[in-house]
Amino acid sequence: MKMVLICGKRSGETRRMKWAHVDLKHMIWTIPAEETKANRTHVEPLSDMAVEILEDFDDQFGRSGYVFKSPTVKGQPAQWLQKRL
Repeated sequence: MKMVLICGKRSGETRRMKWAHVDLKHMIWTIPAEETKANRTHVEPLSDMAVEILEDFDDQFGRSGYVFKSPTVKGQPAQWLQKRL
């Protein structure tokens, strides 16, 4: 939930965030057109706090597929961002 508030993006876009679209070194998250309501690619800057959260997830869960993985369905994004997975 912190990422939704920090980034100011829709919950669905944030839940479907993929590691392939995140560049921690340059602090950028590229949201592909097919993932946005406006059907346009968005290049979003990431704040220091957002990068810190993503680095923490990387350390705990590793980088494969979705950043916020479903705890029950392999290869799918989390359905809710209510609590830390």
